[in-house]
Amino acid sequence: MLHIGAPKTGSTGLQCFLGDNRARLAAAGLLYPGSIERGHAHHDLAFLTAGGYPEWASSQPASLGELLAAIQTEFQAQPALRKLLLSSENFYWLSDPEAVRRMLDTLGHRPEQIAVVVYIRRQEDAIESWYNQLVKALGYSADFSQSIADYDSLWDYHARLSGWTAVFGEDRIVPRIYPDDDDDFDIRRDFVALLELADPDLHYAPDRPNRRLVRDLLEFQRIINRLPLPTMAKRRHHKRLIHLSAHAEELGLEDAPLHTPATRQAIRSRYAEGNRIVARSHFDRDAMFPPATAARTAASAELPPLAAEKQTAILAWLQSSQPDNSEGRP
Repeated sequence: MLHIGAPKTGSTGLQCFLGDNRARLAAAGLLYPGSIERGHAHHDLAFLTAGGYPEWASSQPASLGELLAAIQTEFQAQPALRKLLLSSENFYWLSDPEAVRRMLDTLGHRPEQIAVVVYIRRQEDAIESWYNQLVKALGYSADFSQSIADYDSLWDYHARLSGWTAVFGEDRIVPRIYPDDDDDFDIRRDFVALLELADPDLHYAPDRPNRRLVRDLLEFQRIINRLPLPTMAKRRHHKRLIHLSAHAEELGLEDAPLHTPATRQAIRSRYAEGNRIVARSHFDRDAMFPPATAARTAASAELPPLAAEKQTAILAWLQSSQPDNSEGRP
């Protein structure tokens, strides 16, 4: 089984769960490879089947062939293993489906044997969450409206899935809805149901979400991203800014939505026809997502540029929260 994302659909939480349960999955005959893991997932396979590492990702020296050899070694070390499970949302975002097919063929898995699982989220919600990720972790410095244009094709589910369908066949593509309005939805349990394990004695740890930045801290990070620095240097404070987001009210920081009614409507119109095609072909219905709720049609507050007082407060917090390494110095 190949889990390809999409981005911002709970992939990190699912991958942590799969990594935590690696031994239990192996006992059920399922290999979730650990030898090539990066952050509980298989992002290096996705990068290398996309032609190489993006600027924002740290590379590693192993070739694709060497990574695949490591997977084969894991299989050989545990003869009871019968199935392979790989996961990275970067397969959806970056990889060439044909290159992924060749990779899996090297491992002895034919397209007709593979289920390609993809979780899809209402585009307007995915786009807002994606912008947060772009700014906090990938060094992106443009505004929200520009990001919608820059990543227009990423959320065209019909076009994206068509590429995977052409390679693996429509019956091998397994799209699932990632619902923002269902507080009871748990992607881990939904995914386990797809695995059809006979006795899934799995451990469900407290969820570890991929936390977001509140809007003022997002703008602060965007200011950093405009500096002439490598992406990894721009990310120097992002974990502490995420921590600070939990205490934003204490500093008077704002967290207004990024969307306006106009951007929401434009996004719905842009993807409406493609969504209908996917809904009919994979879900046997006309609408992929339920009607928008009142919360999604309310106007957002237009915030002014981040005030100097707020920038000063954030900088002061970052400075005062740095670890004290002065002890023991001469």
